[in-house]
Amino acid sequence: IPMTLGLGVVQLNTLLDGLIAYGLVRSHEGGPAVLFYAQRLYQFPLGVFATAVATAIFPALSRHAAAGEITELTRTVTRGVRVVLFEGFPCMVGLILIRGPLIETILEHGAFGPDDTARVAATLVAYALGIWAFGLNQIVVRAFYAIKDPTTPLRIAAWMVGLNLALNLILVFPLEEVGLALSTTVCAALQTLWLLARLGRRLGELDRRAIWASALRTGLATGLMAGAVLGLDAALADSAAFGSSLVRLASLVGAGAAAYLLAAWLVRCRELAEVVRRG
Repeated sequence: IPMTLGLGVVQLNTLLDGLIAYGLVRSHEGGPAVLFYAQRLYQFPLGVFATAVATAIFPALSRHAAAGEITELTRTVTRGVRVVLFEGFPCMVGLILIRGPLIETILEHGAFGPDDTARVAATLVAYALGIWAFGLNQIVVRAFYAIKDPTTPLRIAAWMVGLNLALNLILVFPLEEVGLALSTTVCAALQTLWLLARLGRRLGELDRRAIWASALRTGLATGLMAGAVLGLDAALADSAAFGSSLVRLASLVGAGAAAYLLAAWLVRCRELAEVVRRG
């Protein structure tokens, strides 16, 4: 039960978001639907990379913890954090950049119109800002389970559920669905940073230098990717073929992926080789 609740705090906060949207978003009747669509879109890349990484390294974490190999355990956690950030930063920025054509392509049909796209897009931005935190949470919580400490994530999760509820009730009135999504993102970031600090004290500090150096290189590569996507979007804005949301989406995703891989190689992100080798 503690393990399930510790890992499920984001899902619990998401449930609270939907209930509050149902009762307190008054300007239109689609508040819960807006949250639902935005959640599905940001959770897809999260499930592809963060959950996969956390699941893959959990046996190693458990093995090192059982053998008392604290140095190896710390090294494995550090590596997991680096890889999640390497994959999470471009997903976060990329999802924000392509939100328009993505939602138009997948959802804008029938009764779902441009106004609905704008609402889902704004809410998606608020959720996407927390992708790095949602991803890191998967790693850090499993590290606590490996060292036989399920109660620390549970206690912190309980605080975050309470904070999320308070922020929801504050932000829902001025920002509606965006406020609910932003509340979940803020709580996820605080939860992850709190867990990292507690884990560092338990293990004798993570390799902060390696994490910061990796994050800076990843941030630079992500910035170059964003520049390439924005440049292509501007250059082809008047193209008739580019006017199709599907063509625009495919072009931007392809260009962004290629640009990020090239940029990661240029700035020597060591995680690139690790991800390719893992794949």
